[in-house]
Amino acid sequence: MAIHLVTYDFPVNSIKEFWRDMARGSAPLVMLKNSMPEEEWNEKEKAALEYLEETLTNLPASLSSDAWLGCGRK
Repeated sequence: MAIHLVTYDFPVNSIKEFWRDMARGSAPLVMLKNSMPEEEWNEKEKAALEYLEETLTNLPASLSSDAWLGCGRK
């Protein structure tokens, strides 16, 4: 068995583009969106965009995410 650390950098050139890509391609966000009425999702999305605008003030930027991938044989 082997375990590998994989780090992915998410480029952030624009808050709206970053959010759009995350909302389309991040499985947890897609599942969250699909689990609630559109009106509720729109409220959550608005809050997320406001948070990102307040937090990511120095663009372009890069956000990273780590994942541990395990490979084995039975």
